[in-house]
Amino acid sequence: MAPILIVKDLLSRRAISKALHIFLGIFITLVILGILGVIVYLFCVHYLPTIFLNFAARKAKKEVQKQVKKQVSKQVQKHAQKRAEKHQREADGAAGAGV
Repeated sequence: MAPILIVKDLLSRRAISKALHIFLGIFITLVILGILGVIVYLFCVHYLPTIFLNFAARKAKKEVQKQVKKQVSKQVQKHAQKRAEKHQREADGAAGAGV
């Protein structure tokens, strides 16, 4: 009778051991998936928006620089035209006085 009890005891220990291994395997898998989830979450919530915002900011900055350059160019042309008209009036005045 004693050997049968020993065998049953070993079988129950193996079953408990196997169940413990399965539980630990599932637990460790869930922990790893949780860590990966946190990494993906941080990547999607913090890193990706930063990339897109930097890209949008760079694009907007280039657009603003284009507009400023265009505006400055218009102002320079307007100033040059006024200066040319002033010189033209002075030349016409000098030519009229000299005749």
